[in-house]
Amino acid sequence: MPGLVIAEIDKGRDRLARQLDEGREAIRLEEGDSLDAAGAQLIAAAVIAGRNRGMAMRVELPGPATALWRRLALDSLCEPSGIAPTGDA
Repeated sequence: MPGLVIAEIDKGRDRLARQLDEGREAIRLEEGDSLDAAGAQLIAAAVIAGRNRGMAMRVELPGPATALWRRLALDSLCEPSGIAPTGDA
């Protein structure tokens, strides 16, 4: 998934809505994807929407995005699982 940032929030909203409609319970950002406060709030809204549909939502974020998620106190909504960095082997 490309990053979720204010400049592309409409695209991010549409992408997350499609994922929910497809029944995908994991919202995952990859290492190198961008996330800002607006994107984090969008993910939080998707988690709530999914739960309201009876889905067991989870958030998978790389380190920097996890740090932002926690600074925004969104870990009280959903504790993110970390994403291990991928390296060229």
